Amino acid sequence: MKKIIKISISVVLIIAAAYVIQNIVGEKTSLVPESIQENDRKDNTSTVSENSLFFVYTEEDDFIGKSESGVDNFVRYLLHPKKENMELYNSLSSKNTKQSTVVIIPLFTMLAYTNPGFYDYYAGICDESCLTVNAISAHQNAKFDYRSSAMANQVFQILGYERISDADVNQDPSILSKYDRVILLHNEYVTKKMFDAITNHPKVIYLYPNALYAEISVDEKNSTITLIRGHGYPEETIANGFDWEFENTDPYEFDKKCENWEFYEIDNGFMLNCYPEEIIFNDVKLLETIRDL
Repeated sequence: MKKIIKISISVVLIIAAAYVIQNIVGEKTSLVPESIQENDRKDNTSTVSENSLFFVYTEEDDFIGKSESGVDNFVRYLLHPKKENMELYNSLSSKNTKQSTVVIIPLFTMLAYTNPGFYDYYAGICDESCLTVNAISAHQNAKFDYRSSAMANQVFQILGYERISDADVNQDPSILSKYDRVILLHNEYVTKKMFDAITNHPKVIYLYPNALYAEISVDEKNSTITLIRGHGYPEETIANGFDWEFENTDPYEFDKKCENWEFYEIDNGFMLNCYPEEIIFNDVKLLETIRDL
């Protein structure tokens, strides 16, 4: 099996991370070849939309119920490349820029959203014990979804962008110095040394609002993450755990339609003014802009 991304916190956390990342993006790590056919998808999948840059489909196991209007809802949606779009995929690839680029996959944020986890504490149905999440216990039911940039992760994988996890950055923050550009996804939960490495990099594309929102610690020996500060903890008045001057959660995180999206410049890069999960797989102009920034 091909290695998907480089992760090296501890042996157990490597296994957990590899499991959940493979579960969402599969084993192919570079631009998908034209030999890939529609029937590569599993038998238990259902195509949701073909009217996009990719086939959008679901798996039965991800069904979570119907909406009030009777529409089926799923915890995540999966992407599959279209043969007829291979030339377009190549044009949108990171190889068409002279800047070395890396995408940071939000593994820690995905873990924070598992159950039981941080959000059970926020909801008042669990005590502070839920503010520590064990990757060994979580990885069996953990899945990347809209809260952990599942669509963007798949898009960048198909387009051939180099990707590493936040676990890699936490272990070796200097790894970011190898790249001209860093693309941050919905990396909401990060350690202090990750925060410092990202905010000190000269060119970061902050693709999702609400990134760098709360501080966590990572226990490599026990393969756990623990909330330290932020998101109303340890005091309700604390929003951004780093008191970051470029905090952009409100109102941009709540704009999911992105009808008037644009990037605006900050000290060390560019921020998008909406949450692009629902458009990134279908907006060529957005992907061209990311490629060229």
